[in-house]
Amino acid sequence: MSTMQVIALILAAAGALVAALSVPRPSAAGPMRSFARSVNLAITADVERSVLRRVQARSLSFAGGLVLAAIVLMGLGLAGVDPGQFTAIVVVLVLYGSVAFCVAVSAGAGRPWVPDGTPRMARVGAARIQDYVPGFELVGARVLSALAVLLCAGSAIAAGASGSGAVAAWWAGYAVIVLALAAAWELNARRVLRRSVPAGSTQQLAWNDALRASVLRDTLTLPLTAGFFGTFAGPLHVLTELPVPGWIAAGVGGVVLLLTVAAVLVLIPIALLAKPGQHYQRRLWPELGTRAAAATPSVSGGAR
Repeated sequence: MSTMQVIALILAAAGALVAALSVPRPSAAGPMRSFARSVNLAITADVERSVLRRVQARSLSFAGGLVLAAIVLMGLGLAGVDPGQFTAIVVVLVLYGSVAFCVAVSAGAGRPWVPDGTPRMARVGAARIQDYVPGFELVGARVLSALAVLLCAGSAIAAGASGSGAVAAWWAGYAVIVLALAAAWELNARRVLRRSVPAGSTQQLAWNDALRASVLRDTLTLPLTAGFFGTFAGPLHVLTELPVPGWIAAGVGGVVLLLTVAAVLVLIPIALLAKPGQHYQRRLWPELGTRAAAATPSVSGGAR
């Protein structure tokens, strides 16, 4: 059994586990109330019916993504495809791509239930991508994607010049993949923003924004991850293929590793303190400053 087939079986088992945990439960540990806490919103009677379906669809989309990735990897393994030294990158791209695809599909599930005769509410003025995705995530993904395209293209040219045709073809293809993923996210983000979602109360309007933000942030992980890998892996891999002294390649690799670890150690605390899941609230609903557990049955303040 190949490495990708083993990974496929693990992902399939993980998908089944996530699906089982995504089944709605009356306890506060269920996916609906866990998500409500992360976005700092109350689950009131006028939103519970639609929020339950939509949050469940979001949770199940992660399980579906794991299973889809397992199917793709198993198919590649059965077909005899062996990426060799690129196996880790292929697995990560297939995994994140499958999850992002399922999340994007689930975004259209469970439209809010608004009783007949209820006046519809809408915000004044159109919201922007920046209102839903924190700047360090959005700018980071765009910068890393651009750097990955440039560095992978340069790595492909350098590898081709040194006679490593297979390596050049791989990194040229990777540059195209990163560019396509970044463009696909931008187009999908604008589609999500244009999609009209009915709301019969300010609470439903706030929940629509919270769910929209979660879709944009979840799917942004794919170009962000692909850009990260391309930025560092491409030049390092090609460097090992070029006729340069080993100590230079080792030194550059060590510096890149240290910079990567330092960036992770700095960004993780920032992300935790910034509470990116509540970024939409700070931009669009600044009046919702109290936690959902202490919120009254209706949201104070009007639609924006």
